[in-house]
Amino acid sequence: MKLYLQCRRSMKKNDTVKYIGCTKEQILWGNNDDPRNLLFIGEKYMIEKVDVHSQHTKVKLYGKIGWYNSVCFETVETGLNNYSKYIRGMDPSDIQLESTAKMFEYEKLSREIENCDDMDTLKVMCRAFIKLYLKHQETTTNMLRNT
Repeated sequence: MKLYLQCRRSMKKNDTVKYIGCTKEQILWGNNDDPRNLLFIGEKYMIEKVDVHSQHTKVKLYGKIGWYNSVCFETVETGLNNYSKYIRGMDPSDIQLESTAKMFEYEKLSREIENCDDMDTLKVMCRAFIKLYLKHQETTTNMLRNT
């Protein structure tokens, strides 16, 4: 039983979970929202946020309103696995840069990444580049809309 509780507490953002149903007591414990009319038993959902309390854990799901008791869910796969599916097939050598200056900058940053042993630094760099890429998409879309 102790291992079971530890698994429940380890749910994290971007984990895929399966809704296994919820009792009235599980909903009332910690003042959780009632998922019974919003979620379907056996369906998979992705965790947006996790709020760990001393006696229970609440999860918020992407695209769903409310905070639900984590015991109403079973972890299907972790966020790490979700990301590996996303990046499967991504090969930087498939992207052709035309500017010599950009190629040089890419090589410089690639070497910095290869030589970096600090995982936290790599995570921050990765998040920054993802955000820049998404901002670039937003800006391009807005520019095309305004023409």
